[in-house]
Amino acid sequence: MLITHGDWDHVCGIGAFPDAVVTMGEETAAKVEDGSRVQSIQRAAEAYGFATAGAPRVDETFTRGAAVALGEFVVETFPLVGHTPDGTGFRLRELGLLVVGDHLSPVEFPFATSPSAYRSTLAGLIELLREDPPETVIPGHGPPLTAEEALGIAKADLGYLRSLHVAVVDALAGDGTREEAQAAGLTVALPRESSPDLDEMRGFNVEREIEEILPTPVG
Repeated sequence: MLITHGDWDHVCGIGAFPDAVVTMGEETAAKVEDGSRVQSIQRAAEAYGFATAGAPRVDETFTRGAAVALGEFVVETFPLVGHTPDGTGFRLRELGLLVVGDHLSPVEFPFATSPSAYRSTLAGLIELLREDPPETVIPGHGPPLTAEEALGIAKADLGYLRSLHVAVVDALAGDGTREEAQAAGLTVALPRESSPDLDEMRGFNVEREIEEILPTPVG
């Protein structure tokens, strides 16, 4: 079992596969092993009313960027940062697959803990999809995609994050306030329609963009 990152919805089902070898990057393993994933899973289970099959675990780890032999396949791994710092992508060339975690979703918009890192990741994915396309792209949310479909999503997502950056920078120019930057960021159109329960993440993206440009003073 390959884990792309440590968000609760990507590790909550590990316990349902006791015989699987659970493999993840070192950064994701640190999140699982410190116990914080158990707490986030418990909060989500209470909020959404689902039962879990036990705590997540780590069986094997790797350094992102390495090619890893897993069973009969060689899996190329690479960092996919921006959504979370620990994100990992996987490529299985024998199967024609590219696995991208919570990037390139056809049913969501980017959730960016670091908008600048997310933009860089999307630029890299666009180059890969153009120059070395897989047969199928597997996002963490939504159906499998062709390389052409994934490229369209990547370009739209990058356009959104670039527009968000410009809107916030322009609003903060001169004597602009954080409140004005927040309002400007929220006017930026999303790359696609999403579930209404994700609206708060739009504001989260704006706050993270502002924080990267104008960090909150410490102390």
